[in-house]
Order: sequence, then C-alpha cells, then structure tokens
Amino acid sequence: HPGFAPWTAPGEVPEAARDALESAVGEALPGVTRFPDGTTALVFSNAAAGRAVQWGLDLSLGLQLSDEFSVGGSYSYAEVDFEDGSFLGADSVSTNTPAHTASLSGSYLTADGTSLRLGLTLVDAFDFISGVWVGPVPGRQTLDLSAGHPISDKVRIGFSVTNLLDQQRFHYFGGSLIGRRFLASLTWEP
Repeated sequence: HPGFAPWTAPGEVPEAARDALESAVGEALPGVTRFPDGTTALVFSNAAAGRAVQWGLDLSLGLQLSDEFSVGGSYSYAEVDFEDGSFLGADSVSTNTPAHTASLSGSYLTADGTSLRLGLTLVDAFDFISGVWVGPVPGRQTLDLSAGHPISDKVRIGFSVTNLLDQQRFHYFGGSLIGRRFLASLTWEP
C-alpha cells in the first residue's frame, strides 16, 4: 500500500549506518513502516481484493406433531467461485466457511410452559486462510440441550448446554478449543 512505505532510520542516525539499520529493522519486524509525521508503526493487512461469484441455498422445515411435540430441520449450502488472477497480493483465497451445514431438533412443551429441546448441528470441514492462520477446520457434530420451567406467572428458570458431549472443537483455524458450555438463567417478565 503506498501509504505504508518501508521504514526509514531517524535523521539522527549517521548516513553510513542508515542502510544497515533499515535492513536489520525491516528483517526483524515485517510490516514496520514510518508515517510522514515521523511515527513508526507495524502494519499487517490482508490483500485479497478481487472478483468472486457467491451463491447459496437455505432450506428449513418445522412440523408441529402434536400440542406438545415439534420437530425441525435446516440445511445450508454456500459456494464461492473466485476469478483466477483477479486477487491482488493473494496466492490463495478461501471462503472460510463450510459448504454444508445442517441441523435437526426436537422440542417438547407442556401446557404449564415447561419446555425441553434437543438439537443436533452438523458442519462440514473447510479450509481456513486469514493472515498467518492457514489450515483445515475439521467437520463437527454438536448436540445441544435446553430446558425451562415457569416458577410463577412472571419468573422462569432455565438452562442450556451446548456441546453436550464435550467434544473439543474449534470454529476457525487458530481459534480456541470449545468444549461443553452450561448456562443457567432466571428470567423475569414484568
């Protein structure tokens, strides 16, 4: 980027030492630059501007089987076609998203407002590229459970457990491993 020229040594550095110092600093600190006002900064930027065609499909279906029971499901497909040779500064580009994602769920709701839901999410594996983070993100299957019960006309208690089976997963390359998460709630509606 023309606004981020290579770093230059300060004016106080003797001319004979300037080239060696600039070379050493440039090798030790990739992305180092000097702004016109004399300040120094480290700039890291992805240069993946180009042309692509993106399209996808989202389908969902929900069925009320009885007053208490319902089931649902969804499917998503995403595709991106990158135009070869149109991306500036990028050797490879990734959508950073899975092509296929699906979910299934079953819910139970009683007349007094007690609820229970069990859901399964399926996510396809995909390649991830963002700066220094480059690698595969494995597919995952996650089972979630939630329940709630009214304890009065205005107060409801509940809980939800995501990743019920405590499978160690990450959602993007370089991201944290995500295990089971438990959330308890107490809700008041005036």
